[in-house]
Amino acid sequence: MKAVCRLHFVLLFFVVVLSFMAPANPAANLLTEDEFISNWSITEPITAAAATDQESQQKAFSTEALDLQTLTASATTGELVLNEKSYAWNEIQAATGIVDLVKEFGALEYCYVYAIAHLTSATERNTLFGLGSDDGVKVWLNGELIHENFIGRPVNPDDDLLGVQLQAGENILILKIHNLQRDWGFCLRPLSQNKTSDALARAVNEGNVDDVELLLSYGADPNGMIGPDLTPLHIATIKGRQQIADLLQQSGADPQIPMPEKTKIIEFLFERAIKDNYPGASVLIAQDGRILYENGYGLANIEQAIPIEPRTTFRIGSVTKQFTAAAILKLQEEGKLSVQDKLSTFIPDFPRGDEVRLFHLLTHTSGITTYTDTHDFLDKVTDDITTDQLIEEIKSLGYTFSPGEAWSYCNSGYFLLGYIVEKVSGLTFDAYLMQTFFQPLDMQQTGVYRKGLNLPHEAIGYSFENDSVALALDWNMDFAGGAGNLYSNVEDLYKWNEAVFGGTVLKPASLSAAFAPVVLNNGEQAQAMGGGYGYGWSITNLRGLQCISHGGGLHGFNTALMRLPEKNMTVVVLCNCAPNIPNLNPGQISRDIAEIYHYESMTRQEERRISTTVDTSLYDDYVGKYDYGQAILTVRRSGDRLFAQLTGQAEYEIFPSAPDKFFWKIVDAQIEFVRDENGHIIHGLHTQNGATIKVARIEESQEVAVPVEILQTYVGDYELAPNFILSITLEGEQLYSQATGQSKVEIYAKSETEFFLKVVVASITFVKDANGLVTGLVLDQGSVHIEAPKIK
Repeated sequence: MKAVCRLHFVLLFFVVVLSFMAPANPAANLLTEDEFISNWSITEPITAAAATDQESQQKAFSTEALDLQTLTASATTGELVLNEKSYAWNEIQAATGIVDLVKEFGALEYCYVYAIAHLTSATERNTLFGLGSDDGVKVWLNGELIHENFIGRPVNPDDDLLGVQLQAGENILILKIHNLQRDWGFCLRPLSQNKTSDALARAVNEGNVDDVELLLSYGADPNGMIGPDLTPLHIATIKGRQQIADLLQQSGADPQIPMPEKTKIIEFLFERAIKDNYPGASVLIAQDGRILYENGYGLANIEQAIPIEPRTTFRIGSVTKQFTAAAILKLQEEGKLSVQDKLSTFIPDFPRGDEVRLFHLLTHTSGITTYTDTHDFLDKVTDDITTDQLIEEIKSLGYTFSPGEAWSYCNSGYFLLGYIVEKVSGLTFDAYLMQTFFQPLDMQQTGVYRKGLNLPHEAIGYSFENDSVALALDWNMDFAGGAGNLYSNVEDLYKWNEAVFGGTVLKPASLSAAFAPVVLNNGEQAQAMGGGYGYGWSITNLRGLQCISHGGGLHGFNTALMRLPEKNMTVVVLCNCAPNIPNLNPGQISRDIAEIYHYESMTRQEERRISTTVDTSLYDDYVGKYDYGQAILTVRRSGDRLFAQLTGQAEYEIFPSAPDKFFWKIVDAQIEFVRDENGHIIHGLHTQNGATIKVARIEESQEVAVPVEILQTYVGDYELAPNFILSITLEGEQLYSQATGQSKVEIYAKSETEFFLKVVVASITFVKDANGLVTGLVLDQGSVHIEAPKIK
């Protein structure tokens, strides 16, 4: 329940205590602003549902098997009886305020607990609470449901804001915390004006109008400053949130407060994320051939307390791809190869090598399965490997689509290109790049990373998981090759960008080809990385400005190299932590930096506000599946709510902003459902990071029941290509398929012999001979049509 009046803080210099009464029971709490509620009565974990799919879990989350009065009473007796099973109540005091349910109950999944806290207030009052949860959370206050959010996420304080009215005397707060997978916990606290200012800055940054209005109604200072004297109005201005800027000024925001220096805002971006004894990042910003800012934050080596500096070297991952592409284009300029050459010219026995051209490898349109997605890749990435061995493995993986028919990020293609550079030039990949690019450009801190390499200013790779830092998995970079095996620093990458965009690396025709978004066989531009993809560079739009960039990521390292050609601007951010420290994503920080410097010439962004007038009776129109290329977005309805889930990701609720328009809260993304002349939804327009892609609606097949005796006849191995097998297995009454090196997925019958997948747009048809024996199958996926004999 949202409060209807604004809090007025009279004594701002005193800590506000909502109750001065001593706790009467273990779950009683004295509420102090900004301090987490620490005393809880919590049940033992309760299994949510036998099925682990999102819909079953969400139904279990939404349904209560007992009334709140019975639940509250059971906490007094210490035992909750549910479905004839007993669950003990546990009195838990969270020392840090964040209740770690894994620590309390172990690593359990697909289950939930109830948690009760007693809050005592001397008077009736409106209070704003900040809530964090992993994963879904429901909140009741004094018997009334005030909040519900079924979501997969880590615990972050104040992710959800709850405006509540506390009654005089005792208030009973009940939480239901539903875990999906891995970590599990929650935290809750009343917020002071200082914290509401922090939350206001975040809501403005995200364009969340509803939260901005809520925070202002609870006394958040529209002129409250964070970091380097940065106000909410400054943030709205930088982010192009005009509607929010107007709202802030109507609430008293002062437009005369000067914008902080750009470099001070940049420092704040890094300092808010990087704590003492953390890994960190190096950054360089340049424009018109002049370095505007460079610095290092955090530690390159935690054990030896070595700080990160601009000279610190990092493994740059897939930023390597533009160097590999430039090498191919340089060899083409020298007349030694052509991007039109067939792959079979360089690897004669490569399967379907006559169909693949070098430009397919450069643009991720070859269809070759990427070797880094195989199920055992991380198990062996620290082992020794030769180029020939890895090429043999890539040969065995087959294709996910025919060359030129689709776009899918493919490390296999760039590994092969690295090999081709060596074969054509007669030099090692390292030696060719050194001779052709690094030495002429004075890039003294750039090269191929190898085991045993001892660099003088090297950053060690770390990971951030479970709220702690640890050494990351240390790849043998021979596995990366031309797809990602380089190391560099921000200063060398600045030299590289200046040379590339200054025309001293490649000829104009080569650059034009490299920066041209690839067009598929159907004549349409490939939807790639939020925009287009050329030869080793991503081409996107950042609020009206062309952005040519690439990121890189492997365990321990996350990197970004960006160029805004219209502004002659380079941004380099190199980080030695992956998975990332919160708020330290190099790609996002690079975009933030570009906005800080050039917001005045960028287009405005749409704010996000939940519409209360959208006709929910139309929600069934949106239910279905949408083709995102190598993934499917599944949209489903639950009551008057819509949920969306992309293949391989968690399911999130999407919220209406206008008829046929919805947005995600977890990420700054929107989807508009487009109707034909008859009013039927035919596709969606997905917008994220300033780019919009068209996603076709998939006509779904109807499932039919097939006797298990018939399903059993399909079990076996089918040869899609030499050393590339599709295995069909049966578990109970469910049939599964699993290709060599890939995950096992369910397949569903639409007839006795025809089956389809739900995770990608593909079908399998089993073939029988005249005697009814299964002799093979046919796999159809996009343009791919493979007839595979049964070999076992």
